[in-house]
Amino acid sequence: MSFEQDAPLNLRPFNENLLYASVDADRLMASRPEYIAGIISELLDLMTEKRLGIVPVTLFSASRVEEAFRLMARAKHIGKVCVAIRDSELQLRVNPPRRIRPDATYLVTGGLSGFGLETAKWLVDEGARHLALVSRRGADAPGARDAIRYLEARGATVRAFAADVGHRVDIATVLDDIAATMPPLGGIIHSATVLDDRSLAEQDRASLDRVLGPKAQGAWNLHSLTADLDFFVLYSSISSLFGTRGQANYVAANCVLNSLATLRRRQGLAASVIQWGVLGETGIVARDVNTAKYLEQMGLSAMSIDDALMGLRDVIYGDLESLTVVEADWSRFAASLVPMAGDRRITLLTNAAGSGAPGAGAEVIEAFKGLSEEGRRDHIQALLAKIVTSVMQMEEPSFALSQPLHEVGMDSIMGLEIAAGLERAIGLRLNALDLAVGPSIEQLAQTILDRLTNAAPEERAA
Repeated sequence: MSFEQDAPLNLRPFNENLLYASVDADRLMASRPEYIAGIISELLDLMTEKRLGIVPVTLFSASRVEEAFRLMARAKHIGKVCVAIRDSELQLRVNPPRRIRPDATYLVTGGLSGFGLETAKWLVDEGARHLALVSRRGADAPGARDAIRYLEARGATVRAFAADVGHRVDIATVLDDIAATMPPLGGIIHSATVLDDRSLAEQDRASLDRVLGPKAQGAWNLHSLTADLDFFVLYSSISSLFGTRGQANYVAANCVLNSLATLRRRQGLAASVIQWGVLGETGIVARDVNTAKYLEQMGLSAMSIDDALMGLRDVIYGDLESLTVVEADWSRFAASLVPMAGDRRITLLTNAAGSGAPGAGAEVIEAFKGLSEEGRRDHIQALLAKIVTSVMQMEEPSFALSQPLHEVGMDSIMGLEIAAGLERAIGLRLNALDLAVGPSIEQLAQTILDRLTNAAPEERAA
């Protein structure tokens, strides 16, 4: 609140029996010095006699600073929220440049087929010149030699390793070979996946090992056998957020990846996890028409490789801890889930997706006709503030509109909720990546304003 700016004061908080009083202390001292001297003397006496109460303090260790900001963002605290800098678990680091370097080696597990191979191609396009691609059969895998020749033709030196990333000795041997014969390891992308779908009652030790070995144990092996890197990206799945029928082993493996990324971040190590939706141009969906139809019936639409790689780029260059990349009809997806799967967030997404008004974008544009540029921006900012506070369970925004949303606790699922709420309100569909870097409400309002006034009709939601 600034008196100099003559800013208005929202009155809704005062429904909670609050009192707001303004005291201009410097002017009071000039106009009534004896009165102020008496108050200060009385205050000093109270302090000497230790009769003043202590302001409540909620203390967080420095390694839990994110929790402190989340508490403040939700305005649930009383008194002061403090962060103790002295913390034995805190490790400070200077972030290296988040870019692909030609003088480093990049390791991709599952990198000789499917989306792992597409990832390797993307790395080369981004400037990588040394790749270590790991799969169970190495260069003898179907199509592997053609893939290697393709990458080499684009200027990369490629080593193909036959190893089981889930076996510690295997991957340790690969890492030793890289250290001895290739430039220093700069980054890892863990793409290895094995599926063995069966009902929960049919799961046994063998089916668990078959799936958790390459994905979960493999991720842990890579974590424990390497030092800090420019990036350490884990390919998880949306199944880890909501669960999928017949894939308990796969869901568990992906949950391990999500937790490992959090663990590494707390240890001061590079780590990012991407929960992928359906990738349609490669992998099992591209090979199996029935699987593609089944997923479509569930409400999960296939993404293009280019769209998916945009998400990977944002994760690596933006140093994001977690990103969910999915194209979904949330109403159909919710209906396909078994009872109690997922959590309340799927309900929010479903409600938002199911209640959008046709032509809402046109209605907003019509309303804009009587507003100035500043009025339009204020209108959008107010709408966004309402959506964001609802998603983040706040009654009123407790942060500045210029503050990046990721600083006040927005995660990737909240980004999806905000995008869905915006589509419901004005009919404009934002890509989840627009929210992935945590723009402020002011920045997001400008993006929306530009699209509403200048975008082609097909960019607006039907």
